[in-house]
Amino acid sequence: MKPFLLSIVFALSLFDVSASHLSIPENSAERKGVVQGVIESKNGGKPIEYASILLYSLPDSTLITGTVTGSDGSFRIGKLPQGSYFLIAYFMGFNKQVIPNIEISSRTQVINCGKIILEEATISLAGVEITQEKNPVEYQLDKKVINASTKMDSKGGSVVNLLENTPSIQVDIEGNVSLRGSTNYTVFVDGKPSSLSGSEVLKQIPANMVDKVEIITNPSAKYDPQGTAGIINVIMKKNYQNSTSALINTSIGTYNNYSGDFNLNYRTPKINLFLNGNGGYNGSYPYNTMESDLFYTDSSRHTSQTESRKQRVTPYSFQTGFDWNINSKSSLSGEYSWGFWGMNIYIPTKTIETFSNHPDTNYNVTNSLLDIGGYYNNASLVYNVNLDTTGQNFKTSFVFATWNGRNSNDVNDLATLSDFETTHYGIHHISERTDNTKAYQLKMDYTLPLNSKYSIELGYQGNFKHALSGYEMQLQDYDTQVWSIDPENSHQMKYFQNIQAVYGTFSAQWDKMQVMLGLRGEYYCRYLEIIDETDHFSAQQFNLFPTLHISRDLKNNFQIQASYSRRVNRPREWNLFPYSIYSDKYIRQIGNPNLMPEFANSYEVNVMKQFKKGFLSLETFYRNTNNAFSQEMSLDSTGIILIEVENLNKVYAYGAELSGNFRLADWVNIYASANLYSYNVTQVIGTNINTNNSINSDWVLNTTFKFWKTFRVQVVGFYNSPKVTSQGSEAQMYGVNLSMGKDFFNKKLTINITARDLFNTAKYKIITDTPQLQSTFIMNNNYPVILLNISYKINNYKRRAPIETDKEPVFEGGA
Repeated sequence: MKPFLLSIVFALSLFDVSASHLSIPENSAERKGVVQGVIESKNGGKPIEYASILLYSLPDSTLITGTVTGSDGSFRIGKLPQGSYFLIAYFMGFNKQVIPNIEISSRTQVINCGKIILEEATISLAGVEITQEKNPVEYQLDKKVINASTKMDSKGGSVVNLLENTPSIQVDIEGNVSLRGSTNYTVFVDGKPSSLSGSEVLKQIPANMVDKVEIITNPSAKYDPQGTAGIINVIMKKNYQNSTSALINTSIGTYNNYSGDFNLNYRTPKINLFLNGNGGYNGSYPYNTMESDLFYTDSSRHTSQTESRKQRVTPYSFQTGFDWNINSKSSLSGEYSWGFWGMNIYIPTKTIETFSNHPDTNYNVTNSLLDIGGYYNNASLVYNVNLDTTGQNFKTSFVFATWNGRNSNDVNDLATLSDFETTHYGIHHISERTDNTKAYQLKMDYTLPLNSKYSIELGYQGNFKHALSGYEMQLQDYDTQVWSIDPENSHQMKYFQNIQAVYGTFSAQWDKMQVMLGLRGEYYCRYLEIIDETDHFSAQQFNLFPTLHISRDLKNNFQIQASYSRRVNRPREWNLFPYSIYSDKYIRQIGNPNLMPEFANSYEVNVMKQFKKGFLSLETFYRNTNNAFSQEMSLDSTGIILIEVENLNKVYAYGAELSGNFRLADWVNIYASANLYSYNVTQVIGTNINTNNSINSDWVLNTTFKFWKTFRVQVVGFYNSPKVTSQGSEAQMYGVNLSMGKDFFNKKLTINITARDLFNTAKYKIITDTPQLQSTFIMNNNYPVILLNISYKINNYKRRAPIETDKEPVFEGGA
């Protein structure tokens, strides 16, 4: 609890939480009146979170009080004296909406404004339409929001491409996503867990189907604390117009890249039905080299390898669901998705081996075929009910997910001459991992507003996971061509995980300040059993996860945020598997059944300045992780590299991210970010303490040009500095992406062309430096990857809004 208490002391010293001058005077008349409503956008009818609500008195237009909307777009202002008022609702990028003639009397004490629709701001000048587009990145109390529509270079790609070159995110050349240098994050889709995990989910979802991505580096106590780096929540596109509508995308690109997706909607005032689908074939042909030295007790071995990979990723999925407004207070939503995610990599590797203790040189070719794939199901049901007009709300959800997959590695070693012509067979083996996983989640949330300023939220979440997994190795006898199972390397295991959690949050908001305190308690239990063996392993823990979030509006459009959260990263079942898994004849890895979760404390202080034509933000963070997982490399008695995982590390990361969006003119917009951070790893092995650290930086410059009304050009340049790892480093990487897009037929048809890695500079280089292994691995990917994306909309286009001025309206007189 010490970090939590320190955070509170820090927050109270930073902010003045005294009562605002906008508070209603104590000597006011009887205060029983309530004004409430919901803010939605006109385009799509989506709720607008953090919209500002200001209440003025009549006839003098005195500002009485204000508030902001919640995640569902709702607001409530209570304890109002009898009298006449008018209300102004606004949000950045939208036209203001005025609700006049609000009269609170002894007979009418609750005024329900219903749905207040805000329209996106546009200006019409002499037949020229200028539309205010969304910022690429928006900041809210507890998260950053990446708007998919602003990322032209992601068209035809996946969410991985959408997240490239955004604050806090790093993407390597193989599409693996890191959040502030860590891969320990949780991915949600529309706020619900997925059967897949991490980068696998992000590679599966087409960017064309995404509305926005929320990056929550310090989630509140209501969120699952799994993932030390935070949460990435992918919000899918939905259409809420009262009609039948559709969005269809297709793309084709160099190096065998094809994809397509569709989104169908049918909506009435009572019910919304939708059907989505997508499929793709994403090919790549990287050329890799690796130079390595292995050091034994009395000798060493040098290995030089080259490989030309043929890779393809083949995802496809379907999703259907409904939203049913049962009545004015309750709703029921259901979704079901089914899909496949697969990756196939053929790796022909040429190897040259030399030894320090004898003059022979070995030449061989290894043909490897890695085939990963599986089918998944996700089903969810959500019931939401408003218990009364004061804002009491109860929400419960149930999620069921399955995964049935396999990971097969076919490795065929062939001894050759110096020209790599085969002389005789070496070792041919096939290793296969299988997973059959079922997961269940039950969640209940209750929200109770205490008054117009304070509210509490209580919740329960239960997660259950059951997995039946297996590993099997088969060896081939080249004389007889017969395959046989290796019993020493064939095992099955059962895995069960149970997590029971309760949480509570307390929220307070004044006219310029918001505070949220939270505490979550979790009981964690796991059990691992090796079938047909006597081995079984179990562990259980109870942990507390405090959180704190503060946001305050300052003068001159400044906003400051501060937050703290405690996070956890629990090992997956294959990290616990206590037997060897072979990659090839050089490498094997073994899990640790006694591996325990790693815990992180995360602190942030962020400042943002809003301008009329953009914003500037500075984010600072500090994160320390204890009991961190460490992959250790060593040589076994046969000379094979052994990879083990232990709780050995202490990891410290801190830094600052400076970013800004500026509209220099109506036709040019610049988004830039610079991320400077330190990454430190301290490893404790017995009495030995090893420390590795570096100062790293990432830079992004994204410039969008808008010509005429419908033609856009976007240039993205990025630079990632060298980085330290626990056993080596990564070299610098930089590149340029170019995109061009044009709208046709009143923006119903959009054609977009993107060229990624335009100058072939995005090379991936990893250096390993340990007492027993020194190696340099370089991956050279295809360049440039050129994609043509075509998008067509049916009944789903924006309309022009009227001219809006900055002058505040003034109303005189009563009802």
